[in-house]
Amino acid sequence: MKKCSKCKIVKPYSEFLKDKSKKDGYRFHCNACLKEYYQKNRIEKLDKARTRTYGVTPEQFQQMKDAQDNACEICKLPFVPEKTPHVDHCHTTNRVRGLLCNHCNRGLGGFRDSINIMQSAQEYIKKYSA
Repeated sequence: MKKCSKCKIVKPYSEFLKDKSKKDGYRFHCNACLKEYYQKNRIEKLDKARTRTYGVTPEQFQQMKDAQDNACEICKLPFVPEKTPHVDHCHTTNRVRGLLCNHCNRGLGGFRDSINIMQSAQEYIKKYSA
């Protein structure tokens, strides 16, 4: 048994990651506290990067999610809670367009934001659909 230095709860060693550099061979914080820390840190880093890159503050990001009913602007599927939506932007003007799921964001990137290529892909799918 080991006491987590963050939550102060005594837990079995199986609740701690191994760390050879520590005297007892385990990390100071339990897995639950580490997960909470990394999730919070990840969100803070994303907020800073989003603001720096696109000028979208955390409040504006939330407003965009709300305006889109917490769903992708293209496929309309709800955003997965543990995944952060992508800020879609025009690569020429850098103007923010909306929030997309990973699949739609990668799709646009794969088609290089070209309407002609996307229309060609649509025709291709229609041609081979049953």
